[in-house]
Amino acid sequence: LKSRAEAMLLKTENNGIWFGKDNYLFPKFLAVGERFEKNLDAVERMAQRHPGKVSVMIAPSSSLVLSEKLPWQAPVADEDIYHDSIVERLSGQAAVYDLRKTLRAHGDEYIFYRTDHHWTSEGAYLAYEQFAGSKGLPLFDRSAADAKKVENFYGTSYSKARNYDVVPDTITYYDLPNQLTVYTANADGSESGETGPLYNTADFGTRDKYKAFLRGNNGYSVLEGNGTGSILIIKDSYANAFIPYLVEDYASIGIVDFRYLNKKVDSLIERGGYDEILVLFSFQGFMDDMTLAAKIATP
Repeated sequence: LKSRAEAMLLKTENNGIWFGKDNYLFPKFLAVGERFEKNLDAVERMAQRHPGKVSVMIAPSSSLVLSEKLPWQAPVADEDIYHDSIVERLSGQAAVYDLRKTLRAHGDEYIFYRTDHHWTSEGAYLAYEQFAGSKGLPLFDRSAADAKKVENFYGTSYSKARNYDVVPDTITYYDLPNQLTVYTANADGSESGETGPLYNTADFGTRDKYKAFLRGNNGYSVLEGNGTGSILIIKDSYANAFIPYLVEDYASIGIVDFRYLNKKVDSLIERGGYDEILVLFSFQGFMDDMTLAAKIATP
């Protein structure tokens, strides 16, 4: 009833969510805090310690890429300034992937969920194409993979706004045989690993369907690939839809989310003998992450 009343009053936002055109819901943020600079500095220091190994991909928000769908004169932070800063600070020390032009060129396609803050598998693939293409890696062939669709996805933005006329999303994923080992720390200080499928398909039947990718956000896991060499992905949940595409490019794909792991990055690099490192975050995830700097700034 509240949502309907607000619609009648032509209200353009609720509970931190903008009501955009074409049924898009956009997380509202007005400012970028000092944590952005701390995290950027930490990435720079890690790249200096590991010259030639580090790539950085900070995905722009849907409100930046699809700005024409925002409510008229909606105030938002000037995100472009910070993407420019990432490119200026890190170029020459890391391979920086600026996705703004690529994603804007496909802004009329289904590259972001309407009801959720993540990009879709299509949006993630566009980023993957830019990454793999620049490195000369073989591209994941989506036409040869078994694509599955999950309907009626209501994401994080809908959970906050609860607008009455929402249009649910569709998740597409690729059913791959590659095995993922998720490591957990035991109470006695030891570690155990559980090897299983790339997705927890049971989560596709729950409210939080996106959690099915990579069986959720885990501290440290390793994906078996079909290619050669190895890469460590330092990430937030945006990377979860991107990582499956890498199976044709690497033999071993380490995945770390420092929000759930109390270790430093250099110990993981040594442990896995990783040839490459990719920092992959959403812009909002990167600017808000309270754990990243402490885990990667120093060995």
